[in-house]
Amino acid sequence: MRFTLVLLLLFIADLAGDAFLKAQCPPVVIIQGYDISCEGMNDGRIVLKVESTNQEYDYRLFLDMKMVSMPAMTKRPDGVEFSGLKPGKYYVTGNAVNPKCPGEDENSFVSKQKTLKQPQSLKMDINKSLREGKFAASAIVSGGTPPYRYEWKGIKGGNTWEVLNLKCKRYKLSVTDANQCSIEGEVIFTREDKRNLKN
Repeated sequence: MRFTLVLLLLFIADLAGDAFLKAQCPPVVIIQGYDISCEGMNDGRIVLKVESTNQEYDYRLFLDMKMVSMPAMTKRPDGVEFSGLKPGKYYVTGNAVNPKCPGEDENSFVSKQKTLKQPQSLKMDINKSLREGKFAASAIVSGGTPPYRYEWKGIKGGNTWEVLNLKCKRYKLSVTDANQCSIEGEVIFTREDKRNLKN
C-alpha cells in the first residue's frame, strides 16, 4: 500500500513537472529600463527578467538594431543586467546554452524594445534687481530633473532660488537636481547697478 502511494505521488510530481516545463516554454521575458541621470552621461541600465525552466542563456544586447560590443553585463538569478548605457532603443536576445524546451524556437527569445532617455541639460539664468534699495538676485532654472536644490555660497539661508539684502560683490550659486546633476553660475553687483536697477 505504501509503495503504491509513493509511486502515485512520484507520478503526480512528474506530471506537474512536465506541466511546468511546458508552461515556461518559451520563457516569459520582462524588460525594464532605467534612464540616463544627466545629459551626456552613460549610466543607463537595462534589466531583463527571464521566467524559464532553469535555463541558462547566452545574452546579446542590441542598440538601434546593432549588437553592442562587450557591454557591461551582470548575470542575475532571474536574468541579466546591462549597465553603463547611453540613450537609445535597446532590445535583448537570448539563446539557451543547453536547450531544455521541446521546440527549437522555444529555446530562444527576442525581448520587447526599451528606449532609454536622458534629461535636457540644466540651464540657469540669474536676474539682478533692487528690493527696498538693496540688491536681490533670483535664479531661473530649467532642464534636468526637478526638484532643484539651491546653494548660494557665503549667504546665510541661501538655499532658495532668490536671495535678498546683497552687497556690492560677487555671489556664486550651485544648483543640483533630483539626479545629482549640477550647474554653477554667478552674479556680480557693482555701484553702477545701484544707479541702473529699479525697485
